[in-house]
Amino acid sequence: MIPADPNFLTPISAAVLESLDLAIFTRHVGDVFRLAVDETTTIEARLIEATPSSAASASPPPNGRSVPFSLVFQGPNIPPLPQRIYRLEHPELGALDVFLVPIGQATGGMRYEAVFN
Repeated sequence: MIPADPNFLTPISAAVLESLDLAIFTRHVGDVFRLAVDETTTIEARLIEATPSSAASASPPPNGRSVPFSLVFQGPNIPPLPQRIYRLEHPELGALDVFLVPIGQATGGMRYEAVFN
C-alpha cells in the first residue's frame, strides 16, 4: 500500500462527472489509478475494461445523456475492499469519487466494477 497524498488532486465537480463518457475511459484502459482506501492509504488499481452496458443497446439515452457504461479495475491481491465510494485519482482525469463493487478474484488481483448510468 502507498501512503495517500491529500494534495495530489482535487475532486472534479458533479457537472464534469456527468460529462464523462465511455470514450474518455476507453482511452485510459491499461492506465493505473490511485485508489484511496482511507485518508492515509492508497493502492494502485489498473483500469482493465471500459464497456457499454447491455441496456445501452436497448434504447438511446434520454436528453442527450451519455450511454451507460461500466469500468472494471484490478487491484492487488489483498483482502477485498468492501463496496462503497472510493476516490480514484488519475493524472489526466483528476480525482473521481466512484462507487466500486468487488466482483471477484482474477489472475493478478482483485477486480472491482463501477457503473455509470
